[in-house]
Amino acid sequence: MKALDRAREALETGALDQDVGAPYAATILRARRRHGLPTDPGALLHRWSQFHPGSPIGEVRYRWPLTHKRVRPLAGAPQDWQPWRPLDSTRLEDPFDLEATLSLPAVICDAGELLLELSEEGDLEASALFQEAVSVMRRDFASFVRATSAWVDTFALWCLTRRPRMFAALQPLALAIASTYAATAIGTNGIVLGTRFPIFEVPLVSASAHLAGALLALGVELELVVKLCEFVARSARPDGDWIDHAQHIDLLTTLAAADLLSHVDPSFDAEKVARFFASKQAPDGTWTVLGPETPWLTASIAEWLEAMERPFADRFRWPHLPLANRDHKTELPFFAWFEQTARLLSEMPGLAAARTDLAFIDLAGFRAFNNAFGQDRGDLVLRAFAQEIAALPGARAVRDGGDEFLVIGAPTKEGLDAQLQAMAQAWPARFHARFGEGVPPVAPRILVGTTSGGSLRRAREILGREIGSLKELSRTPPPEGILRTLIIPPG
Repeated sequence: MKALDRAREALETGALDQDVGAPYAATILRARRRHGLPTDPGALLHRWSQFHPGSPIGEVRYRWPLTHKRVRPLAGAPQDWQPWRPLDSTRLEDPFDLEATLSLPAVICDAGELLLELSEEGDLEASALFQEAVSVMRRDFASFVRATSAWVDTFALWCLTRRPRMFAALQPLALAIASTYAATAIGTNGIVLGTRFPIFEVPLVSASAHLAGALLALGVELELVVKLCEFVARSARPDGDWIDHAQHIDLLTTLAAADLLSHVDPSFDAEKVARFFASKQAPDGTWTVLGPETPWLTASIAEWLEAMERPFADRFRWPHLPLANRDHKTELPFFAWFEQTARLLSEMPGLAAARTDLAFIDLAGFRAFNNAFGQDRGDLVLRAFAQEIAALPGARAVRDGGDEFLVIGAPTKEGLDAQLQAMAQAWPARFHARFGEGVPPVAPRILVGTTSGGSLRRAREILGREIGSLKELSRTPPPEGILRTLIIPPG
């Protein structure tokens, strides 16, 4: 049986402790929901609503436990726990302290993400529970900004960036943690170093991978992302795993490194890593590094294995651009974002060589519409068209300037021309529904070319020049516009 099937069976059959009073109850419930298994969020919310938290700085500060200190451990008694890194063995004097380095950010992020998911579904109790807890969550994540332990801090950052709703809710703190470690990594040529004995100033693959993924999610320090990815890639071991310092097996570092590279490098060998994970899977379908975190680690590796079943283009991680930093008329990224993204793709070997489609679009009839109905109505046309191209799956739209746009296909993805053709066919009906049947159409002129990730800027220049010829050929295109493909010579 494949490793993923065995992990799913563990989630389904109860090999993992599903006690609603356990720290990882939200983790298991979210994993079961993701796999389409029967769940009862109401039972968990009821349990949480019956427990009243104490001081915001005390051990019992949430309605759910953060460790197994007051809960029956999942995988044996604390004296049976084995640290995933031999260098952490001295910390077993207080095993719950060692557990907290993993469980605190993981439990907070999964509990918060579940509450936000349920809130979006209209659950008022979940919404109230989140609003009660969010100030304490902010306090906890603020502690990771102090940069007292590179692994602990960046692991918390990584947990946060993997949960999109929690990431949005606590994004300023994520930026603060990432900025703190980015400042030091810039000075070490893209490597995060350990900050505490016994790994003081030791290069850490784990923390470097955590930081790179966070910077991409935040859309900042993209030049540093390239260096961090290079360090992680060259640190891979022959068996498809990664380690920090002198370790023999390190599932956590391997998961962080694989999570990063599998989303930014189309040449990454995910099969080798999947075989490594399979070789370390327990007979009951779970994975463990310490003991009590088994539900979270099993769900996390299963989540990664699920992602690897999708083609690279569907899992490619675009650099983020916050809505506040976008063009206010269209809510699309500015041309500067295109430049930054093109540079990122050109400097990462796997992306630089990958097939990448690019479209250049201008709107015929837009000036006449603007003159007839005014700039405010013209801005609405720009926004309406921007929404159409922004909705294309596996692509990113950019406002190049004026009434001109760019659409970048995800690396390795084919068929951007067909997507744009379908969008153009639907555009006239949507335009007239919005602006009136008798209004002269504003029609897209679209030029699509195929290039490589390393040649995006050059392809944009070529398409930008050639769009002028298309304008001459189609001064009055049909309502659905006109689309042409262009062969972009290598260079």
